[in-house]
Amino acid sequence: MFHLTLRSVLLVALLCASFSFASPAYAAGVVGDGTPGSCTEAALNTALAGGGTITFNCGEPKTITLTSAKTIAQDTIILGGNVITLTSNFATRLFSVNSGALLRLQDIVLDKASVSGSDGGTISNHGTLVLEHTTIQTGITDVNHSGGAIFTDGPATIINSTFRDNVGGSAGAIFANFGNAHVTIVNSSFFNNQAQNATTGYGGAIWVGNDAHVMVRDSYFFGNLAHFGGALYTSPAARLILEGTPTGSIYSSQMSLISNRATEDGGGIYNTGHLSMERAVISANRTPTETILAGYGGGIYSHGVLTATRSVISSNQGRFGGGVFVGNSLNAQALIDRSVFLSNLSGSLGGGLYTNIPTTTVTISNSVFNGNTAVGSGGGLARFNTNLKIFNSSFTYNTAASGGGLYLGAGPSPSSGPYVRVQSVTISHNTATNNQGGGVHNTGLVELYFTTIVSNTNGVLSVLSGNTRFRSSVLHNPGSLNCDSDGTVQISNDGANHVSDVSCGPQFTVVGGDPLLGSLQNDGSGTSYYHLPLAGSPLINTGSSNCPVHDQRGAARPDACDIGAVEFGGLLPRVYLPLAVK
Repeated sequence: MFHLTLRSVLLVALLCASFSFASPAYAAGVVGDGTPGSCTEAALNTALAGGGTITFNCGEPKTITLTSAKTIAQDTIILGGNVITLTSNFATRLFSVNSGALLRLQDIVLDKASVSGSDGGTISNHGTLVLEHTTIQTGITDVNHSGGAIFTDGPATIINSTFRDNVGGSAGAIFANFGNAHVTIVNSSFFNNQAQNATTGYGGAIWVGNDAHVMVRDSYFFGNLAHFGGALYTSPAARLILEGTPTGSIYSSQMSLISNRATEDGGGIYNTGHLSMERAVISANRTPTETILAGYGGGIYSHGVLTATRSVISSNQGRFGGGVFVGNSLNAQALIDRSVFLSNLSGSLGGGLYTNIPTTTVTISNSVFNGNTAVGSGGGLARFNTNLKIFNSSFTYNTAASGGGLYLGAGPSPSSGPYVRVQSVTISHNTATNNQGGGVHNTGLVELYFTTIVSNTNGVLSVLSGNTRFRSSVLHNPGSLNCDSDGTVQISNDGANHVSDVSCGPQFTVVGGDPLLGSLQNDGSGTSYYHLPLAGSPLINTGSSNCPVHDQRGAARPDACDIGAVEFGGLLPRVYLPLAVK
């Protein structure tokens, strides 16, 4: 028994000695043994071979240099612990995800990756990709390919992540393409990404390709650059949704595009597909303001379908449509509701918005155009032949050479476009520096119904056979004419108007003096500016019999309604909260 025991002890000792000279053993799925030198590309390759969850034990923050792209063929989760950077020093992309596989990256930095001859400088995803608290920076493709950070034709979810200084031919950061590319981005930031192709160059940060769907919530785009779409570009049949959480002011949101630039069109966004945005801020983006055949849409260029709700378009610059351009294609559409166009600048037409083409349809409701400027025409808005309707909105303190508030153009004849309907709208304190339509400059067909046109440098200028129709509107522009004309024009009285001078013509049989309006005020929401009739105003109860159901603010109108945009004593809609909330 003694000899057996001794032999066993010696055998164990020999085995232990032999193992002491072998390579160190790593725990499955762990890169490194606690020392920086153990965290190598080879160790990462070993961990990746088994898939599953991979962590790092490097003893300190570590940058691991990769010499080849890592193919993900099975579900893999890589947890960087906020101490790991993977880089190739521009030698290769870092990851290729196969169809049917999932790659999840968390708390890690991907740096200095590059690819030539294909899309996706840092990651090419054909499976499912998830990023959380991940930074992708300085990823690059060649000038003819796209997605400096990511190419994806599969689903991707990106949360609390950052994309910085990535460069692609198009899509500086992300190129999502084809129908399976459903991408969700939440609480993420895109800084200084660039689409460098001088001919195409779509989307400084993101290109939403054909049939792809991208939803972005509470994210920030700053300083991105492209030829078309400084931050974002959508292809035909693509869908892009922007959603923001309010921050207590209508002028701010957690969903914002700020200081992006396009060298051609669409300083913030270029949309040829479907763009829907709610509570988004599009601010200080720009396109060229003086370049011929360029500069459409300082904030947004859209010749697809655009829906903007509760959004702010401010301080953008462009040549045609400082804030937004809609048109240049068959069947472009825009629906703008409860939004603010503030302090945008156009080098030519449409400080706040410019729209053209007879097949284009634009409807604006419950919105504000304030303090916008056009060097040419249409400080607040310029239109040429578009099917345009404006309801329950205000145009205030806008400036242009002609049409300080609105420039409504048509050609080659006034009937080249349909009637523009402007109803329950306040047009006030606008300036035309050449005195051609401080409030409205019209060369087409327009119906101004239940409008308040006051305190502009002059009210309405109709030229070149334009037809301007008034109903239940008030015109009072002290120191200048309410109506002016140049050419063969038709100014029609459709009933119950109040004009404070005789300039609109003998067809206006009711000519009054001061309409007794209060000063310009807002409803507290910032999306409605108006002049309320004062007690004793001649506007009260003298409107036409076919009143709109509500006034500009949404207040109910009685059967005997008032002239102008706002009802004296009108009851505003109320929200009744449960007693428990009160």
